[in-house]
Amino acid sequence: MSTLITSGCSYTQYQYPCWNMWLGQHYDKHIPLGKAGTGPKYSYIRIRDYFKYQNETDPKDHHVIVQWSSLLRHDYRINYSKWSGGGVITNNPLFSDDYPEKYFNLIDSTCDLLYYIESLISLSKELGFKLHMLYMFEPWIEKFFGEPTASDIQKVNKGYNDWISSEYLKSLKKHYESDYFIPCSIESFCFDNPKETLGSNPHDFKSPLHSEELPISPLTDSHPSPLQHFQYYTYLSSHLKLRPPLEEWKAMAEQLNSIIYNPKTYEIFIDIFHVLVVCNTSLWYWKTNGNLRTEHQQHDIDLIKKCLIEFNKKVNVT
Repeated sequence: MSTLITSGCSYTQYQYPCWNMWLGQHYDKHIPLGKAGTGPKYSYIRIRDYFKYQNETDPKDHHVIVQWSSLLRHDYRINYSKWSGGGVITNNPLFSDDYPEKYFNLIDSTCDLLYYIESLISLSKELGFKLHMLYMFEPWIEKFFGEPTASDIQKVNKGYNDWISSEYLKSLKKHYESDYFIPCSIESFCFDNPKETLGSNPHDFKSPLHSEELPISPLTDSHPSPLQHFQYYTYLSSHLKLRPPLEEWKAMAEQLNSIIYNPKTYEIFIDIFHVLVVCNTSLWYWKTNGNLRTEHQQHDIDLIKKCLIEFNKKVNVT
């Protein structure tokens, strides 16, 4: 049985279907490990833990795709099953204002990511699973450090000249030329395929942010649109030599776009999506701690269809 494992930040796990949900249709089973707001360490640990403790699985049946987040994130555990998240350290409420200047170092962050990448490559060779990697945004583009949103550069770019000429960064770029990497990040793809040509412009709409810690509040959403995620999946399926998507799926992605960029329908949909998809995310160590989440056996395209069916029912009733 073919199994897809994906991990990453909110460019992989968000409040509507991302590229990996569409990709899950090509496998018997999809285990989405992504968590919004996390950095590279989270994805690395989750994948290592999966293969270390899921002894009943055959690694050779697995295809792992990792979406690496930016260099400006720092992951730590709150408890065994809960990770910090919170996004970039320059505006993360879990870190003090002086944390970036006192403790953050670009070279260390780059070194960590490099060895996460090389460790997973070694593990894939040892266990026999198929491995591909991609970036949220290439970390060497200008002074974004892989973080598409604006950051307080003055707090994080100390030692920039040493970083830009470091062997660690050179090695990251060298790995990017290998067959393990998808040669276009999600953000770079979206830049080349702007939202204006694909549908509504998310930079112009307001959406509520759901969080366990924060109340619902308006924000400008700069994440890729549902249709851009579908277009990126189309690019991935071509690169991975998978069968092309059906026209029916594109129509579903277009419907998702129209739902998400309407504040009224957006709130209805994300509640349905949370119940049917997010709460079914496969987190094995949550199950060992008594959490009720379970691995879903459906193709992810079936889950997307189910979300849309439930959404249409609710809209028609209201």
